[in-house]
Amino acid sequence: QFAETYPQHPEAPPVLTSAAQNLYDLQEFERAILASEQLITQHPNTKPELITSAWKIKGYASFDSGLFEQAELSYLTVTKRLPTNDKGLADMEEQLAASIYKQGEQHMLTGQTEEAITDFLRIASLAPNTKIRQTAEYDAGVALIGLEEWTRASAVLVDFRNNYPSNPLQADVTKKLALVYEKDNKLDKAAAEYEKVALSTDDPDIKREALLTAADFYEKSELYDDAIRNHETHVKLFNDPVVDIMESYNSLAALYKKTNNEKSRIGALEKLVALDKGAADQRSARTQYLAAYASLELVDPVIQLFNDARLGEPFRETLADKKAKLKRAETMLYDMVGYGIPEITAASTYKIAGLYYEFSGDILESEKPANLTEEQLEQYNFLLEEQAFPLEEKAIDIHKKNIEFMQTGVYNQWVAKSLEQLAALYPVRYAKVEVGAKSIQSIF
Repeated sequence: QFAETYPQHPEAPPVLTSAAQNLYDLQEFERAILASEQLITQHPNTKPELITSAWKIKGYASFDSGLFEQAELSYLTVTKRLPTNDKGLADMEEQLAASIYKQGEQHMLTGQTEEAITDFLRIASLAPNTKIRQTAEYDAGVALIGLEEWTRASAVLVDFRNNYPSNPLQADVTKKLALVYEKDNKLDKAAAEYEKVALSTDDPDIKREALLTAADFYEKSELYDDAIRNHETHVKLFNDPVVDIMESYNSLAALYKKTNNEKSRIGALEKLVALDKGAADQRSARTQYLAAYASLELVDPVIQLFNDARLGEPFRETLADKKAKLKRAETMLYDMVGYGIPEITAASTYKIAGLYYEFSGDILESEKPANLTEEQLEQYNFLLEEQAFPLEEKAIDIHKKNIEFMQTGVYNQWVAKSLEQLAALYPVRYAKVEVGAKSIQSIF
């Protein structure tokens, strides 16, 4: 009343300021705003500190009334009026940032996500040194993920990572960046983020999943060394469940092959076989499948050693070495039949037949002793044939075993190869079967 009755009185501005403050303290926010505005509009030439106080009171009262746009304008005005060394400037900047952030929250509640993102991000320019800026920019990144704006989201989250390295939300930002890059089909970058997740978490389930995902994405990006590193970390840190470890070793075997690391590839394949044998109650169709196909790869170098072993003088010694290599390869192949997988059984059968057929041919083509007469050489060759032909007949009988799979509805590449071998040896009988077998493949 005093200020309204005596507007020209020199005490009118301070009395009006005091009234506005008292009204705010009484939570009479609307009247406090009116009193502040009265001072600002009617006494623009009064002491600057009184005008500044009026803007402060208006800002506080507007904020507490949920009038955040009005609060923003008030706080912004205060920050511009205060000198840079004023002790209250930092607090006013925090209030300014809070009023903008609240507008963002309101926009999110009403489904105006783009407007909310704009609010969250403009704090950086209006109140860059405030604590709430970090939360606002994180929320902007989350909101952009909700809009599936992957490129914009990644830019905001990367800035957050670089600008606030000690923020406790960093771990969550890494997870979100991994998702964003994955959705944006930037699998190499997604892999790097998942690897960061694996390194930063103590949760074994999250660590395992992150390592495997990183390895998968690195492989799809043809970054094979990085994929290998993550699989190797996985099998080093975990030993359970067995099937997961075996999946990693199976991937490692393929990756080592791509990177020409034969020694490590063989080691991974041997690990697959060993893990399945020791899996106990964790042994499953999948673990047996992985071990069976690993065995199929492991046997090839052993077969090659047998094939490379030449028969010659001294014949008894070279024959004994050849037989030993045959026994080793044959034992491995028969062990593979125990997995009970039709394709592996057919492959083993075909390869066993191949061993005997190879042995038969090697005997016939073996180095002959020197200084034999023509008659002696003829007798020697006859003796070799006596040794070789039973081996060839055994190879044929084993190939026939593979053909029997067709009666149970099984037809695969190994059965087909056995048919090819038999067709070459007995074209009148087996060439016809081979033609008919093509239709079986289409049925099964």
